[in-house]
Amino acid sequence: MKIHKKTLLSSLIVITLISIGGCGFFKDEPGIEKDKAEQKEILSGLFVTYWKGAKISIRSMQIDANTKTINFEKIRKQQVNDLKLGKHLSKIFDWETILKNEYVADGEIFTAKEFLEFAQEVYTMADAIKGLDEDVYPTFAEIVHHSSRVLKEKPIELPEGWNNSMDHWMFALVMESRFGFGSWKTYELDRVHPKELETSDYRVVASLHKGIDHLRNQWYYLADESFSVAIEEAGKPNITLQEHTRDLLVKSKIKEFTPEEQFMLITRSISYLLRGFSRHQADSDELNKKALGDVEAAIADFHSLGVENELVWIAESYVYIKNEDKKKAILALTKLEDSIYLTDKERKLLAQAKEQVGNRDPGSALNFLTDKVIIYRFGFSYAMSYASEIQWMKLLEKTEQGKKILKRFTELEQNFEKAKGYLNFDNLKEKGQTFFKDFPE
Repeated sequence: MKIHKKTLLSSLIVITLISIGGCGFFKDEPGIEKDKAEQKEILSGLFVTYWKGAKISIRSMQIDANTKTINFEKIRKQQVNDLKLGKHLSKIFDWETILKNEYVADGEIFTAKEFLEFAQEVYTMADAIKGLDEDVYPTFAEIVHHSSRVLKEKPIELPEGWNNSMDHWMFALVMESRFGFGSWKTYELDRVHPKELETSDYRVVASLHKGIDHLRNQWYYLADESFSVAIEEAGKPNITLQEHTRDLLVKSKIKEFTPEEQFMLITRSISYLLRGFSRHQADSDELNKKALGDVEAAIADFHSLGVENELVWIAESYVYIKNEDKKKAILALTKLEDSIYLTDKERKLLAQAKEQVGNRDPGSALNFLTDKVIIYRFGFSYAMSYASEIQWMKLLEKTEQGKKILKRFTELEQNFEKAKGYLNFDNLKEKGQTFFKDFPE
């Protein structure tokens, strides 16, 4: 059998359902240690290793501001030696035609045996790069920028102070606007260190983004930490904003608040709400007790702004259900249920929540209200609306070369997914090369 190998972020405000991840390992480990263990399991997995290898194959090219010519043949030989690439990965990780803006999908086919060979090569590369940190090399964007200059292509324009965290966050946000890439997003966000970002708005929104990723992976303690960072950063005096953030806030001016005050109240309220939902779902009585206070703090900030939206109604519903105020809870749930942005499935969940409030079963009502689809979708959309204005997040979409790079990354994911369909990756390493003998060329 043969399989054909084929192989922006438009507006995060209208992003649809966020994929829900998470593994079931380490159930006996307490709290934060369990979260960290599960996260480590994902970040050391084969899918992430494959992605990490692809990025190292570019970032290790030794192309910088002083480079005059690029010897791609020498680079290929070096990568084969350093990354232990076999014939398939060596071809897949060959970036010459893309950097020269000459890449065209060639429609090459993989046989079943070749997919198995490819999988074995991923294992071999995984051993070779186990101790490598991609961030010891120049950033991905810097390599593309300098190679474009050398090859006389239109270069991507790097913002001043470009660093590793900006590079990783760029990838995470691009992936967020596309289906798939699950653990690749988690890997990229793990490499983002908000303190390395230049201004308050970047630091707050990056912390929110990390928290949302933890939340959808059901790492409630890690989510608690990230949302706490966002709350702390948003509440600091002397907030600094990027020009595009300031412009957006001026256009959507609320009351007499300054752009800084408005940004603080909006992002802090969302952070409080999401931290409250994280704490509500954590297996910790201590955190559970703090959840209500967080949601009440979110409502206080929402009311200061004078806004009425889905997040306000979610927060009010939660507080009224917790306080067993049946009349107000049903009123808030009805407002939420009438939102034009809800799906039929979400309306059914809210109808069930209202029914349980009527039956004086607040626990069941809260389970429906805190359904991860609803809170993640609205929480993410409002939290990340500012990110859609960050121009450097669209660096790879501004040139034909960048667009082909993005297309290539989609192909990388597709190759891996096709290989998974042919074999059990977990058993392949033990089976070794003898596993291939039963497969025809």
